[in-house]
Amino acid sequence: MIEMAVMYRNRRDANCDLNAFITKLIPLIRECWDDMGLKGIRVLNGLAGGVVKSEPGFQAMIFLQFETREELRQAVLAHGERLLLASTHHIDQTPVIQVSELVAQSWPGQMVAIRPNERRAS
Repeated sequence: MIEMAVMYRNRRDANCDLNAFITKLIPLIRECWDDMGLKGIRVLNGLAGGVVKSEPGFQAMIFLQFETREELRQAVLAHGERLLLASTHHIDQTPVIQVSELVAQSWPGQMVAIRPNERRAS
């Protein structure tokens, strides 16, 4: 599983309308990418940093899941610019973007290593 994180830094002067982002941009993302391999979307609102009473490093984070890097690549090539431009109507900053591969996940009483010994070349 490949996940693209689109993260917006927490800035005092930032304008971030998460409600509009969720109700307007998420449906557009689904319209553009559902048929291109999009498996899921998670939207997180930053609450706190790693130190007690500290501000979060990121105000909002969007995680988009695809099965393969190629599916993600094709989706971004086809609609990435359009979606990034549409996001500027709801969040007035350039995001930090990172693409990652899921290698393990855990639930209470269960640990699943997805690809325990495999390393992929970039």
